[in-house]
Amino acid sequence: MLLSACGVPGSGGSGPDFDNPDRDSGDPELNKIDVPVTVEATSRMMQQAAGSENIITADNINCSAISVVQLGFDFVEGRLTDIPNYTAKARADSLKPNAPGCKLEFIENFEPRIDAVIRVEYPNQEVLYAPLRRAESDDQSIVVSFGSHLAVERLFDQLNDSIDLAKHLPCVNNTDCETQHRAKARLLSFIAETARVYEYSNDVQSSQTAEEALNLLRSKSDLVTHIDTAVKEIVRSESPIAKGTVRDSYDTEENSDILNGGLQSRLRPTDTYNSVFFSMGFIQDASTALDNKLVISSSHIGLDESDEVLPRLIHNAYYLDYRYDDVLPDVPFEMSTLRFQSALRPFVEVDPSRPENRYAFITNPEQDNGTLVNGTHLSSQGFFLNDRAIAQTITNTPDSQPAGIYGYDYNPVYYKLYRINEYEPDTTLNSLITPQEPDYGLSPTWLAGTGYGLINVFNLNQTGSDPDTYERDGIAESQRYFSWEVHGLQVSEDFDEDDISGSGKGNYDVLEFSIEIDEDSSNPEPTLVRAETRIWDPSGSRFIESQTGNHYKTWELARDKNNLVTSRTEQTNPNLESPSFTLYEVDSVDDDDNPIRIPNGLIAFGQGTRSKVPLGHVSDNGDHLAFAIDTGDNRRAKRGLILASRQRSDNIQLTTGAPLEFTISGHYFFMDNDAHILTSLDESRLSLSVSNGAQDCDAELSLQSVRVEHSLTTDPQGQILDPINTPLTNYQSSGCTLNGGQVELQFTVEGTPLTLRGFAMNEDGALGLTVKQINLLWLQDNALGMVFAQLDQGLSAEFDN
Repeated sequence: MLLSACGVPGSGGSGPDFDNPDRDSGDPELNKIDVPVTVEATSRMMQQAAGSENIITADNINCSAISVVQLGFDFVEGRLTDIPNYTAKARADSLKPNAPGCKLEFIENFEPRIDAVIRVEYPNQEVLYAPLRRAESDDQSIVVSFGSHLAVERLFDQLNDSIDLAKHLPCVNNTDCETQHRAKARLLSFIAETARVYEYSNDVQSSQTAEEALNLLRSKSDLVTHIDTAVKEIVRSESPIAKGTVRDSYDTEENSDILNGGLQSRLRPTDTYNSVFFSMGFIQDASTALDNKLVISSSHIGLDESDEVLPRLIHNAYYLDYRYDDVLPDVPFEMSTLRFQSALRPFVEVDPSRPENRYAFITNPEQDNGTLVNGTHLSSQGFFLNDRAIAQTITNTPDSQPAGIYGYDYNPVYYKLYRINEYEPDTTLNSLITPQEPDYGLSPTWLAGTGYGLINVFNLNQTGSDPDTYERDGIAESQRYFSWEVHGLQVSEDFDEDDISGSGKGNYDVLEFSIEIDEDSSNPEPTLVRAETRIWDPSGSRFIESQTGNHYKTWELARDKNNLVTSRTEQTNPNLESPSFTLYEVDSVDDDDNPIRIPNGLIAFGQGTRSKVPLGHVSDNGDHLAFAIDTGDNRRAKRGLILASRQRSDNIQLTTGAPLEFTISGHYFFMDNDAHILTSLDESRLSLSVSNGAQDCDAELSLQSVRVEHSLTTDPQGQILDPINTPLTNYQSSGCTLNGGQVELQFTVEGTPLTLRGFAMNEDGALGLTVKQINLLWLQDNALGMVFAQLDQGLSAEFDN
């Protein structure tokens, strides 16, 4: 069941005419463009008595208070140019006599630009902005809000002068200009909408002015971090978006063949991915710090009544006048919690299986007037900037509160999902071309990324007689989570066991990062974090595990039942097994419509019921596997991530004067006697270059982070401290080893030795690159983690045709 709290994303923004000004019907009346506007405010801003809502929809605002302005690089309003004449008027008309609020009626369509914004001046003379765009339907409106204003403000904070701004505006007398202004204006609209549905209605008070509310939001480091991640992508370069430059040849009036059904189908492909998800985090109880907890989650096969819900992600691409995408996850997962309060009260309490949750993007235009959210673009570096604005999910409570109901509300976040394999269909505007079977080569068909976010969990009360209607009754708890996810393209129906373990296929290099919690008093280590490198030798339907050679080791970080922590230790006799695997099959039909079962790429790992063994996916060539660990019983739980790739013998190739530049995505878990600390390293950087000495390479690590601490000593004990952001700091390597696919990098970070050890995934050099993703373990004395090093791909800003 789903409940709309402060906004559910809708399906707008995926049409071929999004902000496309090149339409002229010949009739001035038909050429008019209506842009409905919804205005949010506090009672103080509207100079009216406070009601029950902290933030209100100001349908009674005078329409003359709404206008369009252009902003200079310094965020100062300037003269309005290049925008057609318009009138601000009541939204109600003969077709919609009861429509509330206002609209802007333009005499003709307009070219989108990031410096053109809707301006609302409130009765208390304060002003808020929202990006100007064309609405996709009469039921959709642009919402001017605190979130939309903050998004515009953070964008302009990135601009130094008018030259900077010009790099992102429509070209003037320059046919070679590639500012990608349409794609950037589209992306800014999504950022504003995503920021708007951030859960700040409980923080902003009805008595506050706009500036007081904005100052409160500016202090929310998680909100600002996500907005900055998104707006920095807009201004990263003049052409930061792959195929984001408008192609002049996409003219449906000059070439009506473009509307051919077969061509349009080829230009709008859809891919389905199997999904693996793992997260660690902290729960902050609303009533007492003594009930704060460590929480771990992992994906699995869910249930919707009697039907199985498979963890998956849908990707829709649109190769029209310029490229844009939708990325839609639907990932069931379960949580386990650990209450480990303080050195004075070393008590562990495990709830191994909270109610199933669903990390899903839901679209329901009726719930939010078709809010324009979830559009994305592929960056030239190879990332989808995927916003997650997710409807509140209602579940039953744990057994400890059988009479209540919980509403899990995920604050919007931006995930950068890295598309490793660069294959794309033929996007030539020729209706006679027959689509070809994809050739993905050796490169993993993965979307991989990590993220940090905030969940508020509300107590809910049923309202009236409708069993599906609820209202909120205060926050029960808040969760800060740090997650990893790997999505693998589904396989062809002829995939079988031989693609994994057939003759001559070769071994796998394997990484595992996991955490185990156990309330059994006989267990000397109720909290155990493990990082491991292994070899898998596939044989039939089994993997024979080994750790031959110095690169393959097991490390553990443990807290004992007396609350004392043992620093990272290398295990001399790790538990190596020969686990089996089973290919999952789904219902289908053959050419004669007879029911059959076919593989889809999901794979179960090890023995046990399917809901309690690691569930993962395998690539179509059998070379790349990923699993989410989900094991345990009523007293213990283990969750984590396993990544396996076929061993490679060739080295990463480095060129003098052209270092390989990577984005770092991932997190690590720190533990000592006094605290647990989770740290996100997203948007950090790694550079590999030809060595000036005897090492295989020189490496530079540029780290920035968001850190959250669960203190076991700070009063009150068990307190979850506010997030801390640390600025970018550079570290030079003291050691670098590149041996085939094996990678080991050594640094000293803040006075503590750090080793990054892992494996480079296979590549066949289709872009002239010998590596795109390196999977690495983060190894320090009191910290273990997993990070992805993801290469800047340098994708073309233009279509090839």
